[in-house]
Amino acid sequence: MYGFGERVKRELKAQGKKQVELAKELQVQKSTLSEWLRDKNEPPMGMIVKIALYLNVSTDYLLGLESETGGRMV
Repeated sequence: MYGFGERVKRELKAQGKKQVELAKELQVQKSTLSEWLRDKNEPPMGMIVKIALYLNVSTDYLLGLESETGGRMV
């Protein structure tokens, strides 16, 4: 099972997007985003929503509550 950071990284790669682009979109430092993606720190809920919108995925998917296909994990 992948954590939040790994799910975001996998989606960025699958969509051909870069971490620096996401950091710019969220208006956060790249180092802050990097901490989130390495699961060293958790982003605020509002940022999780913005990341989900940017990647066009559900927050449940990013949080590990839903599989890639939309099925419930819990």
